[in-house]
Amino acid sequence: MFALAASYFIKYRAAAIGSVNFCYGIGGFYAPILASAFLLSYKTWRAPMIAFGLFGFATLALILIFVRSWFTETHRTAEARKDAGGAPTLLNRNSILLTILSMLHGFSMYGFLGMYTLYLREGLHYPPRTAAGVIGFFGVGALASIFCGWLGDRMSPRAVLAGAFLCSAVLGYLFFHGASQSVVAARIMTCAYGVIASSILYVNLAGYHVKAVRGSLASRASGMFVTSLYAAAAFAGSLMGWIEANHGWPMAGVIQMSVLSIVGAVLSLALRPSEMSL
Repeated sequence: MFALAASYFIKYRAAAIGSVNFCYGIGGFYAPILASAFLLSYKTWRAPMIAFGLFGFATLALILIFVRSWFTETHRTAEARKDAGGAPTLLNRNSILLTILSMLHGFSMYGFLGMYTLYLREGLHYPPRTAAGVIGFFGVGALASIFCGWLGDRMSPRAVLAGAFLCSAVLGYLFFHGASQSVVAARIMTCAYGVIASSILYVNLAGYHVKAVRGSLASRASGMFVTSLYAAAAFAGSLMGWIEANHGWPMAGVIQMSVLSIVGAVLSLALRPSEMSL
């Protein structure tokens, strides 16, 4: 979906990717609430799994009925291949740096998504429904994806990514150092982190991956982004859990969210926007 969005909307690639993430944000807000409702109603973890599986089959049916092949075979896709600038290969400075940044963000963001609810329940003794409601506000922050992608299309990648990583580092510290004691504060910070981590970093990392190469490599660049981010995400929860078990929640938050984000901010300054496609 990222590759299609980036290829079809040439002048607004990050904003187009943001529209995909916008829809993800809607699901991200309602999914924890629905999952909690199914879990409490049927008293088994299988209930939300079956429900979401059925939603997936319904989506498959809608795609087969309404999505046509001509959507990906338009003149806009051909125009994308004529786009000026961008590296002729994935092995270039910007793509390599963006891959590292995507991995750092995967560790940080999915460490948070995987473990913050557990911290709220075990560390701060939130009821399950309350904890699920707090993490749902991450999806509310993702609703800013279109606007943040639009900004990313117009601002320097260095400024966008470095600034967002620094904000992520600050929030990562606050989450696990007492600021989450209040439910209202936890919701506000989670929403803010949704804006930073999902609407700004996730969307624009995906967009800059595509902009770093020529139009003909857009799909491969999107694949590099997804692979690098989710390869890190696969181990993010385990890593944060190991740090917490040995050093406690405050240290886990500092290392996996704050320190990694600061490293990301520094590396962002090494990008070369002049070598990206226009």
